[in-house]
Amino acid sequence: MREIARAIAKSIVALVPEIATTQWKVAGRPGVFVDYGQNAFDRTIASAYSIRPVPDARASAPLRWDEVPAVEPGDFTMVTMRDRIAAVGDLTAGMWEKAVSLDPLFDTLNVKRTLPKRKARSGPPRDWRAEYFGKGAGQQRGPSHR
Repeated sequence: MREIARAIAKSIVALVPEIATTQWKVAGRPGVFVDYGQNAFDRTIASAYSIRPVPDARASAPLRWDEVPAVEPGDFTMVTMRDRIAAVGDLTAGMWEKAVSLDPLFDTLNVKRTLPKRKARSGPPRDWRAEYFGKGAGQQRGPSHR
């Protein structure tokens, strides 16, 4: 999937080079960094409505396309998101109700479909429970926080 993410990122940069970039070096980076590198097997990303670890607690806010040109990231914070959702609704609602194939996108961007590369684990299967719990498997390991 990284190949399709890279192709999408480069297409975005071609469409709006004045505001989008795939330049890894932060110094001199214009506008929005389209980080296709985060679309990989072992990466994590922030989900919609997640709060950023910055002093004003900015939120990762889904936007309507008509909002994009005038967006001010500082307008979306932990304090303001409740009112925003009340005003515009949850813009992610229903996104899982209909499956959509990415095949046409692969074809449009001329990207070869490949499976992620994963290393085979050497040796016999491991019993993670025994490794995690050790000799005291099943016993409480400290005060409960429930």
